[in-house]
Amino acid sequence: MWSILFHYEGISVVLGLAAMLLPVICLFRKRRSPWAALLSLSACTSAVLLQILGTYSEVRHGDFAAVEDTIGARLTLSVLLFLAVFLCNAVWLFLSGRSAKGR
Repeated sequence: MWSILFHYEGISVVLGLAAMLLPVICLFRKRRSPWAALLSLSACTSAVLLQILGTYSEVRHGDFAAVEDTIGARLTLSVLLFLAVFLCNAVWLFLSGRSAKGR
C-alpha cells in the first residue's frame, strides 16, 4: 500500500516542480510558445489530481487517520502550487510579450 502512495506523492512532486520550472526555463531561453504555458498548467493539474488520487487511495484502504492528518496540508500546498504556476506563467508571458515588442 505504501509503495503505491509513494508513487502518487513522488510523481505529484515531480510534476509540480516541472510546472513551476517550465516557464522559468522558457524565460531564460527566450522562447515564446503558448504550448509551454499549456504544458505547465497541465502538469500542475496532473499534480493536483494525483494528490486527490492519493487521498482516495488512503480512504479506500481505511486509513482515515492519515487523511485527517494530511488533508489540510494537501489543500494548502495544492492552492499554493496553482498560484505559483499561474504567477510564473503570467510573468513569463508578460516578459516574453515585452521582448517581442522590443524587437
